[in-house]
Amino acid sequence: MALVLLYISGNDKDLIDQIGNVIATLQGKNFKTEKATQADKEKNESEQRRSIEEELRKMQQALAEIPQSVEQPRRRKAAPQQKTFMESSGEYVQKSIDYANQSEGKIMEKLRYIYPQMERERVVVVDGMRIYLDGFVQTERENIIIEVRYVRTKINALKISGLEKLLEAKDYIQLTTRKSTSIRIIIVTSTADLKEDVEEYYSMIMKNNIHANSVYYSVYAFDELDKIRIKEPNETEDFKEFMDNVDWNELNTMEQLALYEAARGELTEKGVPFAVESIPGSDDVKISYIGSSMVLILKRNQRKHFQKWLEDTYMDGEDGYSYLGVKAEMEKEDDEN
Repeated sequence: MALVLLYISGNDKDLIDQIGNVIATLQGKNFKTEKATQADKEKNESEQRRSIEEELRKMQQALAEIPQSVEQPRRRKAAPQQKTFMESSGEYVQKSIDYANQSEGKIMEKLRYIYPQMERERVVVVDGMRIYLDGFVQTERENIIIEVRYVRTKINALKISGLEKLLEAKDYIQLTTRKSTSIRIIIVTSTADLKEDVEEYYSMIMKNNIHANSVYYSVYAFDELDKIRIKEPNETEDFKEFMDNVDWNELNTMEQLALYEAARGELTEKGVPFAVESIPGSDDVKISYIGSSMVLILKRNQRKHFQKWLEDTYMDGEDGYSYLGVKAEMEKEDDEN
């Protein structure tokens, strides 16, 4: 203890520190380490505060920039934004209207040239129902109801409606004017390929309709509208009107068979009073009879209908070849006897 007092009495600071360390060691506690730990603790706390403050500052800056960072991508996405169903439907409808207007203008221009007296949009009232006709032609001999239709897709080609109303209008007009009245349906398709499908479907419609004898239709692709022919005064598309000028019973079996074959648009038999002539630029043919000036314009899609009409009118509804074949055999037997 005297030694320790001796050292304490000195003024050496390092010596005092050493004595302090010795005493601290003896007490199980390092004085210098404690001071360093406290300093480090304060330093760490200070750094943590600065780190937290820096993080808060960054977060505040990020929050301030959020509206701008969200807006910019939103504006970029707005340009290629997909159209809604209503917008797409509206554009399709508008294109259909434009197409229809374009087609109508071209068709009506041609029809006015063929039928200068044609009325547009005539309204017929039948039993209180208003029936709108696209066109109406009245001549000395007949009335013609004109119906124009537009087909863009195979789907709406099947949406054929209004035929019954047209037939009602035809019967009413025929009764009030006391003139033969027919219906001419002109169908315009957007493509040539679609034209074949529409012709086939309309052929089925007419075949299944018992009143279709007075209904005639023509199908044109839009680019073929120039093929609409100018009808001559002695030309008809009405089977009955043509056959009113031909006495079926005055024809022999060979001549009847020739007419039945002509109804297909072909005639190979020679020495008969009928002739089949192709119409340039068209699939239609002319059938003429030597004993009349009347000419039948037979459209390609009407050929089977003409044969069927002949069967129903003159052959008891039997197949023409069978009926005429049996008739020819019977005549042959009579001649032999």
